[in-house]
Amino acid sequence: MNRFTNSPRTARAAFMVAACALAFSATLAAVQTDPHARPDETYISISGTVDSVAPDSFMLDYGDGLVRVEMDDESYEGLDPSPAASIVVSQTVVRGTVSTVEDGRFLVDTGRRLVRVDTELLPYDPLDDEGYMKIRKGDRVKVVGRMDTDLFEGRLLEADAVVKLYGG
Repeated sequence: MNRFTNSPRTARAAFMVAACALAFSATLAAVQTDPHARPDETYISISGTVDSVAPDSFMLDYGDGLVRVEMDDESYEGLDPSPAASIVVSQTVVRGTVSTVEDGRFLVDTGRRLVRVDTELLPYDPLDDEGYMKIRKGDRVKVVGRMDTDLFEGRLLEADAVVKLYGG
């Protein structure tokens, strides 16, 4: 019988090595999955849902929290154009309360910001008195569309779809 296999000292040492290895692997896993643990300017692969949009960035909900994704002109230099490396933000989704309605447009208050919505591209007019949907001040809505930056009018969400969640 080997004199080292059953000693308390050997068991304690084996336990300490296992505990250290477990702690190291947990720390390594946390660093690999937490985008905040990575240094600035580091390329990472992450997926999620856009939570909010700003002029030069957006907040991405990746399941374990939010991370700010900054979009500056230099970010695109040297990127591989393959789908895995490109960032495509094709649609914007906004939920909020209609605060004003006028001339084919309405203003949605999301609680964080006001978003102007244009309905001209829709096959129906949700702002008139005809048809099933009638958007009014105080209604809670969800709007899906594309953000457009107009030289004279600023940012405008061109609606592809409007859903009335409930009336005000």
